[in-house]
Amino acid sequence: MDIIKPKKILFFTENYERGGGNRYLYDLACMANKNNNEIVVYSNCFGIEPVEIGWFNELGIPCKEIAILSWGELRAKYNLRNNFLKKLICRIIFLPSSVIIRLYQLILFLRLLKSEKPDLIVGANGGYPAGGTVNRFILAGALLKLRCYYSVVNVPSLNFWDKIRMAFWDQIIPKVSEKIIVDSKEIKKQLNQHRFHENQITILYNGLKDNLPYAPRINKKVKILFFARMEEIKGIEYLIESIKELNKDLHDKIEFHFYGDGTLAGSIKKLASAFNDNVFFYGFYEGNFQNIFSASDIYVLPSLMEGL
Repeated sequence: MDIIKPKKILFFTENYERGGGNRYLYDLACMANKNNNEIVVYSNCFGIEPVEIGWFNELGIPCKEIAILSWGELRAKYNLRNNFLKKLICRIIFLPSSVIIRLYQLILFLRLLKSEKPDLIVGANGGYPAGGTVNRFILAGALLKLRCYYSVVNVPSLNFWDKIRMAFWDQIIPKVSEKIIVDSKEIKKQLNQHRFHENQITILYNGLKDNLPYAPRINKKVKILFFARMEEIKGIEYLIESIKELNKDLHDKIEFHFYGDGTLAGSIKKLASAFNDNVFFYGFYEGNFQNIFSASDIYVLPSLMEGL
Protein backbone atom coordinates (compact mmCIF):
# COMPACT_ATOMS: atom_id res chain seq x y z
CA MET A 1 0.00 0.00 0.00
CA ASP A 2 2.46 2.59 -1.26
CA ILE A 3 0.12 5.52 -0.82
CA ILE A 4 0.34 5.21 2.98
CA LYS A 5 3.52 6.52 4.64
CA PRO A 6 2.64 7.94 8.08
CA LYS A 7 3.46 6.47 11.48
CA LYS A 8 0.03 5.93 13.00
CA ILE A 9 -3.08 4.93 11.04
CA LEU A 10 -6.51 4.68 12.60
CA PHE A 11 -9.25 2.72 10.81
CA PHE A 12 -12.93 2.94 11.63
CA THR A 13 -15.76 0.80 10.24
CA GLU A 14 -19.46 0.49 10.94
CA ASN A 15 -20.58 -2.95 9.82
CA TYR A 16 -23.36 -5.41 10.66
CA GLU A 17 -23.04 -7.99 7.87
CA ARG A 18 -20.32 -10.62 7.74
CA GLY A 19 -18.82 -10.43 4.28
CA GLY A 20 -16.46 -8.66 1.93
CA GLY A 21 -16.45 -5.25 3.64
CA ASN A 22 -14.50 -6.37 6.71
CA ARG A 23 -12.27 -8.60 4.60
CA TYR A 24 -11.29 -5.58 2.50
CA LEU A 25 -10.65 -3.59 5.69
CA TYR A 26 -8.37 -6.42 6.82
CA ASP A 27 -6.54 -6.37 3.47
CA LEU A 28 -5.97 -2.61 3.76
CA ALA A 29 -4.71 -2.98 7.34
CA CYS A 30 -2.35 -5.77 6.22
CA MET A 31 -0.87 -3.59 3.48
CA ALA A 32 -0.45 -0.66 5.86
CA ASN A 33 1.04 -2.92 8.52
CA LYS A 34 3.82 -4.06 6.18
CA ASN A 35 5.27 -0.54 6.16
CA ASN A 36 5.94 -0.67 9.92
CA ASN A 37 3.09 1.67 10.70
CA GLU A 38 1.20 1.60 13.99
CA ILE A 39 -2.30 0.39 13.12
CA VAL A 40 -5.42 0.68 15.28
CA VAL A 41 -8.86 -0.54 14.17
CA TYR A 42 -12.04 0.82 15.72
CA SER A 43 -15.56 -0.40 15.00
CA ASN A 44 -19.05 0.09 16.31
CA CYS A 45 -20.37 -2.54 18.69
CA PHE A 46 -21.09 -5.75 16.72
CA GLY A 47 -19.07 -4.33 13.79
CA ILE A 48 -16.26 -6.91 13.85
CA GLU A 49 -16.85 -10.56 14.66
CA PRO A 50 -14.62 -12.45 17.14
CA VAL A 51 -13.15 -14.51 14.29
CA GLU A 52 -12.30 -11.33 12.40
CA ILE A 53 -10.71 -9.81 15.51
CA GLY A 54 -8.49 -12.90 15.52
CA TRP A 55 -7.24 -11.99 12.04
CA PHE A 56 -6.07 -8.61 13.29
CA ASN A 57 -4.63 -9.96 16.54
CA GLU A 58 -2.40 -12.34 14.57
CA LEU A 59 -0.85 -9.25 13.01
CA GLY A 60 -0.52 -7.49 16.36
CA ILE A 61 -3.22 -4.97 15.38
CA PRO A 62 -5.55 -3.97 18.23
CA CYS A 63 -9.31 -3.89 17.56
CA LYS A 64 -11.43 -1.65 19.76
CA GLU A 65 -15.19 -1.24 19.98
CA ILE A 66 -16.87 2.10 20.47
CA ALA A 67 -20.56 2.66 21.25
CA ILE A 68 -21.81 5.16 18.66
CA LEU A 69 -25.57 4.79 19.23
CA SER A 70 -26.35 4.37 15.53
CA TRP A 71 -29.56 2.91 14.13
CA GLY A 72 -27.64 -0.03 12.75
CA GLU A 73 -26.12 -0.73 16.16
CA LEU A 74 -29.59 -0.66 17.71
CA ARG A 75 -30.92 -2.96 15.00
CA ALA A 76 -28.15 -5.49 15.60
CA LYS A 77 -28.34 -5.38 19.40
CA TYR A 78 -32.09 -6.04 19.54
CA ASN A 79 -32.26 -8.21 16.40
CA LEU A 80 -34.75 -5.89 14.70
CA ARG A 81 -34.22 -6.96 11.10
CA ASN A 82 -36.97 -9.59 11.08
CA ASN A 83 -39.29 -8.14 13.71
CA PHE A 84 -41.51 -5.46 12.18
CA LEU A 85 -43.20 -4.39 15.43
CA LYS A 86 -39.96 -3.99 17.41
CA LYS A 87 -38.38 -2.19 14.47
CA LEU A 88 -41.33 0.23 14.26
CA ILE A 89 -41.21 0.99 18.00
CA CYS A 90 -37.45 1.62 17.90
CA ARG A 91 -37.82 3.82 14.83
CA ILE A 92 -40.43 5.94 16.62
CA ILE A 93 -38.07 6.34 19.58
CA PHE A 94 -34.91 6.78 17.53
CA LEU A 95 -35.96 9.26 14.83
CA PRO A 96 -36.86 12.26 17.06
CA SER A 97 -33.44 12.10 18.71
CA SER A 98 -31.48 11.34 15.53
CA VAL A 99 -30.08 14.87 15.16
CA ILE A 100 -28.80 14.82 18.74
CA ILE A 101 -27.30 11.35 18.22
CA ARG A 102 -25.47 12.48 15.08
CA LEU A 103 -24.06 15.46 16.95
CA TYR A 104 -23.03 13.10 19.77
CA GLN A 105 -21.24 10.86 17.25
CA LEU A 106 -19.32 13.79 15.80
CA ILE A 107 -18.21 14.95 19.27
CA LEU A 108 -17.29 11.36 20.15
CA PHE A 109 -15.05 11.09 17.08
CA LEU A 110 -13.43 14.46 17.75
CA ARG A 111 -12.52 13.34 21.27
CA LEU A 112 -11.29 9.97 20.04
CA LEU A 113 -9.04 11.46 17.37
CA LYS A 114 -7.61 14.05 19.75
CA SER A 115 -6.80 11.22 22.16
CA GLU A 116 -5.29 8.83 19.59
CA LYS A 117 -3.40 11.52 17.61
CA PRO A 118 -3.22 9.55 14.33
CA ASP A 119 -1.25 10.73 11.30
CA LEU A 120 -3.90 9.32 8.97
CA ILE A 121 -7.46 8.08 9.39
CA VAL A 122 -9.27 5.63 7.09
CA GLY A 123 -13.04 5.42 7.03
CA ALA A 124 -13.78 1.88 5.84
CA ASN A 125 -17.30 1.97 4.44
CA GLY A 126 -18.93 -1.08 2.88
CA GLY A 127 -20.86 0.98 0.35
CA TYR A 128 -21.43 4.60 -0.46
CA PRO A 129 -23.02 6.52 1.19
CA ALA A 130 -23.80 3.50 3.46
CA GLY A 131 -22.96 4.03 7.12
CA GLY A 132 -23.37 7.72 7.85
CA THR A 133 -21.32 7.14 11.00
CA VAL A 134 -18.20 6.46 8.92
CA ASN A 135 -18.88 9.68 7.03
CA ARG A 136 -19.04 11.60 10.31
CA PHE A 137 -15.77 9.97 11.35
CA ILE A 138 -14.16 11.38 8.20
CA LEU A 139 -15.78 14.77 8.82
CA ALA A 140 -14.34 14.84 12.36
CA GLY A 141 -10.89 14.11 10.95
CA ALA A 142 -11.23 16.91 8.43
CA LEU A 143 -12.25 19.37 11.17
CA LEU A 144 -9.03 18.45 12.99
CA LYS A 145 -7.08 18.87 9.72
CA LEU A 146 -5.98 15.22 9.64
CA ARG A 147 -5.19 13.29 6.49
CA CYS A 148 -8.34 11.37 5.58
CA TYR A 149 -8.74 8.33 3.34
CA TYR A 150 -12.06 6.73 2.50
CA SER A 151 -12.61 3.17 1.26
CA VAL A 152 -15.65 1.85 -0.62
CA VAL A 153 -16.39 -1.65 -1.89
CA ASN A 154 -19.72 -1.03 -3.60
CA VAL A 155 -22.24 1.59 -4.65
CA PRO A 156 -25.59 -0.15 -4.08
CA SER A 157 -28.85 0.64 -5.80
CA LEU A 158 -30.58 3.34 -3.82
CA ASN A 159 -34.05 4.11 -2.57
CA PHE A 160 -35.41 7.65 -2.37
CA TRP A 161 -34.02 8.37 1.10
CA ASP A 162 -30.58 7.02 0.19
CA LYS A 163 -30.46 9.32 -2.82
CA ILE A 164 -31.12 12.31 -0.58
CA ARG A 165 -28.36 11.21 1.79
CA MET A 166 -26.00 10.66 -1.13
CA ALA A 167 -26.72 14.15 -2.52
CA PHE A 168 -25.76 15.56 0.91
CA TRP A 169 -22.55 13.55 1.33
CA ASP A 170 -21.54 14.22 -2.29
CA GLN A 171 -20.95 17.80 -1.17
CA ILE A 172 -18.64 16.77 1.70
CA ILE A 173 -16.78 13.45 1.35
CA PRO A 174 -15.04 14.23 -1.99
CA LYS A 175 -13.83 17.56 -0.57
CA VAL A 176 -12.43 16.28 2.73
CA SER A 177 -10.98 12.92 1.61
CA GLU A 178 -7.45 12.96 0.26
CA LYS A 179 -7.77 9.48 -1.26
CA ILE A 180 -10.72 7.23 -2.10
CA ILE A 181 -9.72 3.54 -2.06
CA VAL A 182 -11.83 1.11 -4.10
CA ASP A 183 -11.43 -2.51 -5.14
CA SER A 184 -12.48 -2.36 -8.80
CA LYS A 185 -12.64 -0.19 -11.91
CA GLU A 186 -16.44 -0.46 -11.84
CA ILE A 187 -16.67 1.20 -8.40
CA LYS A 188 -14.29 3.93 -9.57
CA LYS A 189 -16.50 4.52 -12.61
CA GLN A 190 -19.63 4.79 -10.44
CA LEU A 191 -18.00 7.17 -7.95
CA ASN A 192 -16.93 9.50 -10.76
CA GLN A 193 -20.63 10.35 -11.05
CA HIS A 194 -20.70 11.60 -7.44
CA ARG A 195 -18.25 14.53 -7.48
CA PHE A 196 -15.26 12.30 -6.78
CA HIS A 197 -12.33 13.27 -9.01
CA GLU A 198 -10.62 10.50 -10.93
CA ASN A 199 -7.18 11.40 -9.57
CA GLN A 200 -8.56 11.00 -6.02
CA ILE A 201 -9.49 7.37 -6.52
CA THR A 202 -6.97 4.57 -6.03
CA ILE A 203 -7.78 0.97 -6.96
CA LEU A 204 -6.38 -1.69 -4.63
CA TYR A 205 -7.56 -5.09 -5.82
CA ASN A 206 -8.39 -7.77 -3.29
CA GLY A 207 -8.17 -10.75 -5.58
CA LEU A 208 -6.06 -13.84 -4.95
CA LYS A 209 -2.33 -13.56 -5.65
CA ASP A 210 -2.00 -17.00 -7.21
CA ASN A 211 -4.14 -19.48 -9.06
CA LEU A 212 -5.83 -22.08 -6.90
CA PRO A 213 -4.37 -25.58 -7.28
CA TYR A 214 -6.40 -27.75 -9.62
CA ALA A 215 -7.40 -31.26 -8.60
CA PRO A 216 -9.32 -33.64 -10.89
CA ARG A 217 -12.90 -34.20 -9.71
CA ILE A 218 -14.09 -37.71 -9.04
CA ASN A 219 -17.61 -36.75 -7.97
CA LYS A 220 -20.37 -39.20 -8.80
CA LYS A 221 -22.73 -36.24 -9.05
CA VAL A 222 -22.08 -32.75 -10.37
CA LYS A 223 -21.42 -30.59 -7.30
CA ILE A 224 -22.79 -27.05 -7.60
CA LEU A 225 -21.53 -24.58 -4.99
CA PHE A 226 -23.08 -21.41 -3.53
CA PHE A 227 -20.66 -19.62 -1.17
CA ALA A 228 -21.98 -16.24 0.00
CA ARG A 229 -24.28 -14.50 2.47
CA MET A 230 -27.88 -15.67 2.35
CA GLU A 231 -29.39 -12.28 1.66
CA GLU A 232 -31.78 -10.99 -0.98
CA ILE A 233 -29.02 -8.99 -2.67
CA LYS A 234 -27.05 -12.21 -3.35
CA GLY A 235 -29.92 -13.60 -5.45
CA ILE A 236 -30.08 -16.90 -3.58
CA GLU A 237 -33.87 -17.12 -4.02
CA TYR A 238 -33.38 -17.21 -7.79
CA LEU A 239 -31.01 -20.15 -7.43
CA ILE A 240 -33.55 -22.07 -5.35
CA GLU A 241 -36.29 -21.31 -7.89
CA SER A 242 -34.04 -22.52 -10.70
CA ILE A 243 -33.50 -25.84 -8.89
CA LYS A 244 -37.28 -26.28 -8.86
CA GLU A 245 -37.35 -25.78 -12.63
CA LEU A 246 -34.78 -28.48 -13.32
CA ASN A 247 -35.94 -31.58 -15.11
CA LYS A 248 -36.57 -34.26 -12.48
CA ASP A 249 -34.26 -36.60 -14.39
CA LEU A 250 -31.36 -34.29 -13.46
CA HIS A 251 -32.03 -34.42 -9.71
CA ASP A 252 -30.19 -37.73 -9.38
CA LYS A 253 -27.16 -36.29 -11.19
CA ILE A 254 -26.67 -32.99 -9.33
CA GLU A 255 -25.89 -31.88 -5.76
CA PHE A 256 -26.20 -28.32 -4.43
CA HIS A 257 -23.93 -27.23 -1.58
CA PHE A 258 -24.76 -23.98 0.23
CA TYR A 259 -22.18 -22.24 2.44
CA GLY A 260 -23.21 -19.07 4.24
CA ASP A 261 -25.69 -17.58 6.66
CA GLY A 262 -28.02 -14.61 6.75
CA THR A 263 -31.56 -13.41 7.20
CA LEU A 264 -32.90 -15.68 4.44
CA ALA A 265 -31.25 -18.86 5.73
CA GLY A 266 -34.41 -20.19 7.41
CA SER A 267 -36.75 -19.49 4.51
CA ILE A 268 -34.29 -20.84 1.95
CA LYS A 269 -34.02 -24.14 3.82
CA LYS A 270 -37.81 -24.42 3.85
CA LEU A 271 -37.96 -23.76 0.11
CA ALA A 272 -35.31 -26.40 -0.46
CA SER A 273 -36.99 -29.00 1.75
CA ALA A 274 -38.69 -30.56 -1.28
CA PHE A 275 -35.34 -31.81 -2.59
CA ASN A 276 -33.36 -32.52 0.58
CA ASP A 277 -31.62 -35.53 -0.93
CA ASN A 278 -29.38 -33.39 -3.12
CA VAL A 279 -29.28 -30.01 -1.31
CA PHE A 280 -26.90 -29.49 1.62
CA PHE A 281 -26.52 -26.50 3.98
CA TYR A 282 -23.37 -25.86 6.05
CA GLY A 283 -23.95 -22.40 7.53
CA PHE A 284 -21.26 -19.75 7.91
CA TYR A 285 -17.84 -21.17 7.13
CA GLU A 286 -14.52 -19.87 8.40
CA GLY A 287 -11.61 -21.96 7.20
CA ASN A 288 -9.79 -23.12 4.10
CA PHE A 289 -12.36 -22.34 1.41
CA GLN A 290 -9.95 -23.48 -1.32
CA ASN A 291 -10.69 -27.12 -0.51
CA ILE A 292 -14.42 -26.48 -0.90
CA PHE A 293 -13.98 -24.83 -4.28
CA SER A 294 -11.55 -27.49 -5.48
CA ALA A 295 -14.05 -30.24 -4.68
CA SER A 296 -16.85 -28.49 -6.60
CA ASP A 297 -17.62 -28.64 -10.30
CA ILE A 298 -19.61 -25.44 -10.73
CA TYR A 299 -19.76 -22.22 -8.69
CA VAL A 300 -22.95 -20.14 -8.87
CA LEU A 301 -23.31 -16.56 -7.59
CA PRO A 302 -26.63 -15.11 -8.83
CA SER A 303 -25.88 -11.79 -7.13
CA LEU A 304 -27.92 -8.66 -7.88
CA MET A 305 -24.98 -6.39 -7.02
CA GLU A 306 -21.25 -7.00 -6.55
CA GLY A 307 -18.34 -4.59 -6.18
CA LEU A 308 -16.34 -6.61 -8.70
